[in-house]
Amino acid sequence: MAITQRFIAEKANISQKTVSQYFQGKARISDDTRKRLEKIVAQYGYFPNTAARTIKTRRFNRISCLLIYNGRTRDMTTFPTNLLNYVNAVATELSQYGYSLSVEPFKVDNDNRKMIDSPESLSTLSVDGILAIVGGWIPPEVDETIEKIDIPVVWLNRSIPASKRPMISFDEKPGIAELVDFL
Repeated sequence: MAITQRFIAEKANISQKTVSQYFQGKARISDDTRKRLEKIVAQYGYFPNTAARTIKTRRFNRISCLLIYNGRTRDMTTFPTNLLNYVNAVATELSQYGYSLSVEPFKVDNDNRKMIDSPESLSTLSVDGILAIVGGWIPPEVDETIEKIDIPVVWLNRSIPASKRPMISFDEKPGIAELVDFL
């Protein structure tokens, strides 16, 4: 028998909705009910199926951070410290809202004006928003793909936005909170 939220609800003699809300941290559950749930969850080793939740809600609780850089001349270790500190601050702020930040290095060849690789978040819908940090030329394919995606996108450090997407300068201290609010 599969251990599901319905199974946990039956064992605790409560509704499945209460179990779901318990795992979402939304429900105001009595101490007695909470203790019963915790005991049953521990007894059966239950944890929510995040894949099923994602399918149902179409939410991933993940933001992709595209670090676009010239792949011929530098690697991830050469990104400016203040920029990496900014990304870390964004990840910390996002975690306060239950989101994770998935960093995806995205290499381009600035000299020959071509993409070296393409980030996963541009080819599969697996994130709730994109934070794109520019370190050079942006391939037109990136702008075309982003225009088709129906999720929030914020460009950082881009002097000439090719779309109507918002842009924030990465050295603004309030930019972190503004970015998270937008995403």
